[in-house]
Amino acid sequence: MQMTVEEVDEFLRQPRMANLVTLREDGCPTVAPLWFEWADGVARLFSGRSTGKVRRLLRDNRAALTVTAGVGEPPAWVTIEGTASIVTGGVDLARRLAPRYNGEEFAAKAISRLKGDADGLCLITITPNRILHW
Repeated sequence: MQMTVEEVDEFLRQPRMANLVTLREDGCPTVAPLWFEWADGVARLFSGRSTGKVRRLLRDNRAALTVTAGVGEPPAWVTIEGTASIVTGGVDLARRLAPRYNGEEFAAKAISRLKGDADGLCLITITPNRILHW
């Protein structure tokens, strides 16, 4: 059953894992699970500057992000197809998402590790060209 625009927005605002699809040099897709934030009509993620996903997106900014309902929930999914932009500054997003996904204690430990290399995280913003859902 298709979701309304409002249902898609509400679904994406929940703390769910997303699967980020990027393209290797030979065109083959590869997938990485990540935390994300949906706000202002875009998806935001963070990742280390030296990760494969960041290198792949810098080379080819086409991306897809699929979010699914969890076990025990009614079946639902949203896929965002679009283009990614990458800038320095992922630490602020990491600080917002860590407690939301894993609680305050985990967040405190994770954030303390970032203090040594706050510029090591990138902010990835995916601007949708198309949103598919069910």
